Amino acid sequence: MEDLVSEDIFEGKCLDWSEGLEVVCVKILDVSEDSVDICTVLHPFVLCVFHIVKREILDCFEYLLVARFCYAKLLICEIAAYAKDNGMTLYDYLLQIYAEYGFQRETTINVVRPGKTGAEEIQAMMLNFRTNAPQEIAGEKVVKIKDFKTLIQRELINGEWVDTPIEMALGATSNVLQYFTENGLKASVRPSGTEPKIKFYFEIPVATEKGQPFTGADYERCTAEAEAKVPAIKASLGL
Repeated sequence: MEDLVSEDIFEGKCLDWSEGLEVVCVKILDVSEDSVDICTVLHPFVLCVFHIVKREILDCFEYLLVARFCYAKLLICEIAAYAKDNGMTLYDYLLQIYAEYGFQRETTINVVRPGKTGAEEIQAMMLNFRTNAPQEIAGEKVVKIKDFKTLIQRELINGEWVDTPIEMALGATSNVLQYFTENGLKASVRPSGTEPKIKFYFEIPVATEKGQPFTGADYERCTAEAEAKVPAIKASLGL
């Protein structure tokens, strides 16, 4: 969903970043002149759209390393205040985003492998995912693969795999793989940098009528439908 919103706001100017929010802040400075409406993801907690000016971005960048979560809370408060000024709750605002851009459910799976042998197993898992990419996930054909370590994107076009470079913020690389299916499902995998685990992020879209009202009942229905796909996704990845 972040791609859809970013492309809408930046008119197609959407770069990849697999690192922390500090990288995002620096890149925002490159594309903003005065003040802009910015969409970013404080993943995996909240998708937020907020009005921010250059000075606030610089302040955000300055304090991110020591107080990023405190600043994130302030941003949530700002979003809630904006929603209230427009006669909405924060939940109403989220439903409005789903109505405009479609529904997507994010789920994280952590696979813990402690000790030296665990670290080696995690490295082997990443190597296997990199060299033996899944051809399908939950019955959906994989049509695009992004490797943020090699900065190569492979996309299935007219039955042929085509490689193109990935344009990254600041040219950063990271040990992250992403798989995209024909129906818009995205599965990301990366080893944790601080804990003995390998992490899987599933972004599961559910078909909705964009532009139509999206209610709390719609949210519950779409959430249940997305969560029902998780076991099949895990099985496809050998989890």
